[in-house]
Amino acid sequence: MFNLTNNDPKTANFVAVKVGDVSGDHTPNSLLGTETRNSVGTLMFGIADQKLVAGQEYTVAVTAENFTGVQGYQYTMEFDANVVEFVDVTANWADLSTSNFGRAKVAEGTLTTSWNGATPTTLADGEVLYTVTFRAVANGQLSQALKVNSRVTVAEAYDANEELLDVQFRFDGGVVIGGGFELYQNEPNPFRDVTVIGFNLPTASTATLKVYDVTGKVMKVVSGDFAKGYNAITLTRAEIEGTGMLYYQLDTPTDSATKRMITVE
Repeated sequence: MFNLTNNDPKTANFVAVKVGDVSGDHTPNSLLGTETRNSVGTLMFGIADQKLVAGQEYTVAVTAENFTGVQGYQYTMEFDANVVEFVDVTANWADLSTSNFGRAKVAEGTLTTSWNGATPTTLADGEVLYTVTFRAVANGQLSQALKVNSRVTVAEAYDANEELLDVQFRFDGGVVIGGGFELYQNEPNPFRDVTVIGFNLPTASTATLKVYDVTGKVMKVVSGDFAKGYNAITLTRAEIEGTGMLYYQLDTPTDSATKRMITVE
């Protein structure tokens, strides 16, 4: 390993690796303003639904469903920390290992996963990809405590033609989780220079993002036509007056959600 200092200049070759980005083009701190995506289908992951009893541990198998010619996938598994707590995750598919999972925010109720193959891959329906062990802290239903979204890692997959696919969980009994309306926490938060506000739309739609302070004074409005699935709007500090607590609200013709964010000097 080189010990690089200003007084001891050396030249070294290196390879930079971006983790958790299936397509290689995700830029969460991009200054392009907005990002939209258009999917051509949906990649499903199967989960057996079950009732949860407080104090019991449950091993939840995540299985392949329509896993045909898949180049890669990534998503956030979000779980209700008031109902279950994370214990462990185990890779069952030979092409997965512990490095395909991000546990940094399991205490906040999220487990991330990302995989990409050298060639398009097809798996049999029902093949177990990985299992997650949870401990129930309250009685409940698994399908109501677990969902897939883009809260941390953007939920997306790519087929053999590198076309974009949405990602959803299908629980037995026909319950499908994923792809609904969601407004995510801005990243980073607090922020000094630039932040990204992500959101998911169940269908292509018009949407308006409004940023305002605690008095209700509007600081910024962004309106436009957005694609089905994950979208992102980038805000710079120069666009927003003042520091401290702010609110941002996303409105569509059918849904609305509000979150808080913090700006700092």
